[in-house]
Amino acid sequence: MIERRSAADDAKKKDKIANEKVQPMIQDILDSQKSLLFAELDSGGRQVKGVLAMADDDWIETIREVYLDVGTEFGKDIVVEKREAEDPLRAALDDETDILREKTDIQEATIEKIDTQMKEGVRQGWSTAQLQQAILDCGIFDSARALRIARTITGAAASAGQWLSGMLAGANAKRWLTAGDNNVRALHQRMDNELRPIKELYSNGGRYPGDSLLSAAERINCRCSQLFEIIGDMPFTTASHVDHEEAEV
Repeated sequence: MIERRSAADDAKKKDKIANEKVQPMIQDILDSQKSLLFAELDSGGRQVKGVLAMADDDWIETIREVYLDVGTEFGKDIVVEKREAEDPLRAALDDETDILREKTDIQEATIEKIDTQMKEGVRQGWSTAQLQQAILDCGIFDSARALRIARTITGAAASAGQWLSGMLAGANAKRWLTAGDNNVRALHQRMDNELRPIKELYSNGGRYPGDSLLSAAERINCRCSQLFEIIGDMPFTTASHVDHEEAEV
């Protein structure tokens, strides 16, 4: 028995949610961090990590909301053999490990970017105003990054919801699907249609597309999806692990 959905339709739905709902939430946190950081710099302080950490709870709350709402929205459409109640799915989605990993990745990327600008400012003798402008120019607080984060978290939440729901629905196999267009990264083109036991990792080391376990190069803006099946003898693909590349969160 095989479940049937359109990966392209999934990608459009995720993009709509990311743009209309999640991106504004992310932008609010980035704007708040920018204000706090610039106030710290204006006062002569340089406690970047401490200032940015003040938003930790906001990041955790927002990421949890996205995982629960988006994961449930996409998970409820998975029908293979049976359909469990929604509550077990929401409970499974509320995974502190994934949520904290998402938060840590975002915060570390922000700190790294700002630290680079601050070191350059010391080297060149920038004023506070020049340093603040350099931080703005590097894009760490801009709308493009907010959308990139939104798309990544939305994709991860959707895939997590589908994967967990697939298990609740009785599937024992999962199949990686790309969005099927020219924007699919090479790393995932060769994984298209890869079949795995549902509880095992794909060849790239992820439980599902956009998994927080994956490198930034494999998950940032990922639009891939999955199908779920009930089959007797589990075949395996021979796809090898992909090479990890650098990507910006």
